[in-house]
Amino acid sequence: MLLAPLRQNGLSFSSPLKRLMAFFIDFALIYLILFALLNLFPEYQSIITLHQKNMDDVYLMKRIMRYSEGIKTTSFIIWILLGSILDSTIIQGTIGKLIMRIKVSDLNGNRISFQVALGRNLLKIISSIFFIGFISSAFDKKYQAFHDKVAKTLVIDKVRVLP
Repeated sequence: MLLAPLRQNGLSFSSPLKRLMAFFIDFALIYLILFALLNLFPEYQSIITLHQKNMDDVYLMKRIMRYSEGIKTTSFIIWILLGSILDSTIIQGTIGKLIMRIKVSDLNGNRISFQVALGRNLLKIISSIFFIGFISSAFDKKYQAFHDKVAKTLVIDKVRVLP
């Protein structure tokens, strides 16, 4: 059930495994981009170098913690905004979804608006609590996660199939 796409009304619902793979691709891409951007800032490089030389410096630890919080906040904002923008474009999904040949749609297979995409992506915060929202998609007849149900969206395979 986790591998096979389910079909209804000419739509092929994307399996939870495909969705998970798309998520990991997106996760890796965002953190690679953030890592590359961080390495462009000389102050970040000097803090890391100093910390490696003096592991007991409390002041350096506080600066590193501030950078860490900034990284988390920045990655969260990028994740939500980029996902929302891409989900609402003609691509209808993130880079991971594009690679996995799946897309986000409304209940009829049509493209969603930015507002719907933003709501859907913000709702992923609730879905991620103990991964309940995501795990439940494996047992849903349309493979909808919590955030999909509330936003009235589907994740479907790119190719439409006959009923």
